Amino acid sequence: MDTPRPQILDLQYHQNNDSFTLHFQQRLILTHSKDNPCLWIGSGIADIDMFRGNFSIKDKLQEKIALTDAIVSQSPDGWLIHFSRGSDISATLNISADDQGRLLLELQNDNLNHNRIWLRLAAQPEDHIYGCGEQFSYFDLRGKPFPLWTSEQ
Repeated sequence: MDTPRPQILDLQYHQNNDSFTLHFQQRLILTHSKDNPCLWIGSGIADIDMFRGNFSIKDKLQEKIALTDAIVSQSPDGWLIHFSRGSDISATLNISADDQGRLLLELQNDNLNHNRIWLRLAAQPEDHIYGCGEQFSYFDLRGKPFPLWTSEQ
């Protein structure tokens, strides 16, 4: 099922049996299937200490659950994807664009007990990940686990 969106959004969704892909401006951004999901939720306990502006961040992961089922529907602004695993575990991804045409991904966790989320974005072999506030490890963070809370050293 191919359903084009208005040219302003330039977002294409393609369904194939139990999988889907999502393209923005002809670039693959999400790919999902039961065997290779793009979204996980979980829970953990953070231990954050600060002394004189230096942070110590430790995270104990308690659970990580792949959301293997997905129901995709059109919304007035783009696409709405409801991810789930069974009837108790779910999250919703709203995909749209802002006034300047930039992609917006808004993720809503449907269970407040789950306080961790992982979203796997599609990448091409030539893509690199720079920045994220990192100063003392790798210049290119591609393939490296990296917390979104960066501490100064």
